[in-house]
Amino acid sequence: MARSGSLDGALLSSKQFYDTNYTKPLLFIADGTYLDNLAVHQHLDGDQWGMMNETGNYPGQAWLWLYTLWYQVPPMNSSPNGDLQVWAIMMA
Repeated sequence: MARSGSLDGALLSSKQFYDTNYTKPLLFIADGTYLDNLAVHQHLDGDQWGMMNETGNYPGQAWLWLYTLWYQVPPMNSSPNGDLQVWAIMMA
């Protein structure tokens, strides 16, 4: 079924033409370590990923440097309201 392309259709929870619930296909893909190992190899794992990372040899979104800078400065780097504080600084 996977080679013919019919596996994704068999895993869909609804038989409607326009289905947007991809929970079962995603759970099927996530069952195992193959895709996780690919992500780790390409430095896209959850603990490696950040706002300034991009895939390939690109430096990231350079226009976000000022916004992300404030997340490194105390008290925003340890505050539970760090997002709100950074937003207030950027709006000011």
